Amino acid sequence: MEISTQDKARHYLNPLHVYCSLAHVLQKKRAMLAAMAYEKVIMTFISGHWK
Repeated sequence: MEISTQDKARHYLNPLHVYCSLAHVLQKKRAMLAAMAYEKVIMTFISGHWK
């Protein structure tokens, strides 16, 4: 089974993946806040473009 570009993007743009990546360089609380803000932006973008 080959992984598509869309699957790779979905994985890397997942808010949990963003949090885990940021937790290595930021404090966990700040990484969580950043991931939550990122999730709001992504959900706003998705709900506005893919109805």
